[in-house]
Amino acid sequence: MLFPFRVIISARKEVGTLEIEHLSVDALVKGYKEDHASQSFICLSCEQVFDKQEVYQVGQHFFMAERAIEKHVETMHPDYFSALLNDQANYIELPPPNILTNV
Repeated sequence: MLFPFRVIISARKEVGTLEIEHLSVDALVKGYKEDHASQSFICLSCEQVFDKQEVYQVGQHFFMAERAIEKHVETMHPDYFSALLNDQANYIELPPPNILTNV
């Protein structure tokens, strides 16, 4: 069973669909994933790309890509993880009761 996570930007326009089963738990918790092929980090909420070879200005400071995307998720998507849990709650299913009693 697939659990698609709709990626929504502030204008409420759908920009893509991520398949949760292909994301690591670490990526889901952090709110971004590392793309080894493109040598970048990608925000799971808005798909903004942070190239590992670039330095990004955030406010008055400069950060490498991973710290910049952490700051991005903190400021632009502060309730990311709780929204993810609430959005996916409708898709969580418990196993049949007979499986639970045999454990």
